[in-house]
Amino acid sequence: MVLIIMTVAVVSMLGEGLSLAIHGMAVQREAFLDKYDVLTRISADRSAAAVVFSDARLAKENVAALLGDEDVVDACIFDAQGRVLAQELRDGGDCPPYRLDSSSNIDMGYLNVHQPIVLDNEVIGAVYLRAQLTKLSNAVWRVIVVTAIIFVLGAIIALYLASRLQDIVSGPIQRLAALAQYVSDSRDYSVKAKAQSDDEVGALVASFNVMLDTIHRQHNDLEASRAQLEELVAVRTHDLQQANEDLKSFSYSVSHDLRAPLRTINGFSAILVEDFGEQLDGEASRYLQRIQSASAHMDVLIESLLTLSNLSHKEMVVSESEDNMTRLAKECVRRLQEADPNHPVEVVIEGGMSARGDQSLLAILYTNLIGNAWKYSSRMNRPRIEVGAVMAGTRRVFFVRDNGVGFDVQYSQKLFCPFERLHGKDEFDGVGIGLATVKRIIDRHHGEVWAESVPNEGATFFFTLG
Repeated sequence: MVLIIMTVAVVSMLGEGLSLAIHGMAVQREAFLDKYDVLTRISADRSAAAVVFSDARLAKENVAALLGDEDVVDACIFDAQGRVLAQELRDGGDCPPYRLDSSSNIDMGYLNVHQPIVLDNEVIGAVYLRAQLTKLSNAVWRVIVVTAIIFVLGAIIALYLASRLQDIVSGPIQRLAALAQYVSDSRDYSVKAKAQSDDEVGALVASFNVMLDTIHRQHNDLEASRAQLEELVAVRTHDLQQANEDLKSFSYSVSHDLRAPLRTINGFSAILVEDFGEQLDGEASRYLQRIQSASAHMDVLIESLLTLSNLSHKEMVVSESEDNMTRLAKECVRRLQEADPNHPVEVVIEGGMSARGDQSLLAILYTNLIGNAWKYSSRMNRPRIEVGAVMAGTRRVFFVRDNGVGFDVQYSQKLFCPFERLHGKDEFDGVGIGLATVKRIIDRHHGEVWAESVPNEGATFFFTLG
């Protein structure tokens, strides 16, 4: 505040001081010029008789009268023909050229004045005067000094007033700021600021107290809500833990209790075929084969459900290493090539791909995506699979692309639901759990997965890892 007040005061006084100094110097200059203009006019009027009668003595007296001024250093009187009738040159030299017009100018630190001598409206001679500017300079310097003194005194007064105003205005604000810092540090919203006036600062203090009251109430409400929320979270956590225990129990039942009857069905079906196969007719044999096929398919479904369920509560071990995504994709392709050596597929895997995540889950992700591409491109003359990544803004998007049978994109969301299939079992094998597994893994990494495809022109699956 002191800086603002002083800046305004100094700028204002500086402007006024400059105006006063310029005006004072102009006034002194005009007074100086008017003085010698009047002096030469009087001398011209008195010298008219001396010029008419060529009276050198009278002209000499008039010149001497001009030099009676201590600042006049040269004076000359000319007749009508421009001859010097009388002169007095203190600095030596000669009179300047004869001029018939009235003029004055400052040159080389001196004032030069030419004044014509007129009689009956006819110029009969001229008076010349040369004066030094010592008094004018002294007067100008006096104006400057007085202005500077006034400026300094004004600045001192402005500084004093600014300091007093700071105490009056900034003091309460500083105390208010200190109280705000205390409240921020201590979280004690019960304190109040004291208003010492009814002006704008007092209104600010009152508003601050109202704000503290509001924050105090909101803080109490928030504490109460947090306590309720913590209680609710505890209840929900307990329910969730209970649900997880129930899920584990269910998974155990599915894994053991439901699979035991399947193993019994498969075992007795195999015994029937082995021991009594020759006694069964063709239709009975087909029934047994259908029972074995159905029980085997149900076993696969149970295994797939268990795998999908385990992904939800498996503890994640997040890490990242150089080229880890590239290595996982290559390992997946290597296993597929070993399992199906008679299926030649052109596979292109981008190098240098890395991502942060659970490496075992990412390996399962690539196993399902590349496995799908391997399967659905198997009927192409020249099957091709591409694994890579692109930048989309600040996100890195990974993709698996094939030139297989593709699908209609309007059903793309069904791809990621368990047991949803866009192709029949007679076309391609599988139970429809692979892409649901991919979606579950991506969700656990807080990413996104989507697909683009054109029927009979291949499909591309994109995914990001949060």
